[in-house]
Amino acid sequence: MGVIPSEPYNFNRLKELESEFLEQKASIKRYRFWGEKKDKKYTVRLINGEWSCTCNGYAYRGECKHIEMGKEMLSYEEMEDE
Repeated sequence: MGVIPSEPYNFNRLKELESEFLEQKASIKRYRFWGEKKDKKYTVRLINGEWSCTCNGYAYRGECKHIEMGKEMLSYEEMEDE
């Protein structure tokens, strides 16, 4: 037997949720950088204005050169959009 929903589906609400999801997804940027020895890759993310990186430097200090490179990449992208 199937489950009977307690309320009828609200398709307008589903569209709203989908729109919110797409907006949130659009606010995520991801960059990949090689480490100095070229043996590791690090992922830098900008999610809702907050930067993070997968490197040890970021884990210890909360900042790193990979994030600085990500900020430079973002500024170049923004200049190209103008």
